[in-house]
Amino acid sequence: MKFPATVTLCSRLQRLTATALVALTLWFLCFVLSLIGADYVTAVTAVAKPWNAIIFSMFAIALFWHA
Repeated sequence: MKFPATVTLCSRLQRLTATALVALTLWFLCFVLSLIGADYVTAVTAVAKPWNAIIFSMFAIALFWHA
């Protein structure tokens, strides 16, 4: 049985986001655990750093795309 090209593309995107979510979830957990006990200003400063904001955005996009 041959599937249409869109099914193959969807399954590839599903695998890609699943793989990305493994690494991004590990980053997110480490990031959140590092902020335990931090005050509001420290947390906002950490999220506002460009690399953290980019990675967090990638995490959110991959999470919603995968769902």
